[in-house]
Amino acid sequence: QRQSVSKYRQIGLGVMGIADMLIKLNIRYGSDEAVKLCEELSNLMLNEAVRQSSLLAKEHGTFEMYNEEAIFNSKFFINNVNNEVKELVRKYGLRNSQLLTIPPTGSISTMLGISGGIEPMFNLSYFRKTESLHNEDVFYKVYTPIVKDYMDINEISNEEELGDIFVTAMNLKPEE
Repeated sequence: QRQSVSKYRQIGLGVMGIADMLIKLNIRYGSDEAVKLCEELSNLMLNEAVRQSSLLAKEHGTFEMYNEEAIFNSKFFINNVNNEVKELVRKYGLRNSQLLTIPPTGSISTMLGISGGIEPMFNLSYFRKTESLHNEDVFYKVYTPIVKDYMDINEISNEEELGDIFVTAMNLKPEE
């Protein structure tokens, strides 16, 4: 593991909470506006990650297996990294071989009560059963945190009254 870290210096910068962000911005998940915003954020994230890796390479050197030719022949790099950042990479190289490997965020997002990645929320609510608290089976309706917050703020008591910004995996079209 030590050798792999030295040779490649891989890090993961991922996304978490996209569905929640879109709801808070009043943008419907899967809409053209949402796709455009996510593309802009992705491009910004990529260019800043590459910029910072290059600046770290200036200070600490490139990762051991750095290959400038491979980087500059990469269609992904050529098509997505802006010219200013490309010049930094040409001058200093990169400290990290991988920057945007999306790390798993399931546990962290659950702890924070937000959507786990770029996916839409799975459902607005679900039922949970407890057997031990009441000596009988009792069912509780549990809302996804952003749904519950929105309903409380807007004094909504029925999830059927939520607007179309509340898209779930169950009602999203595959094309979206």
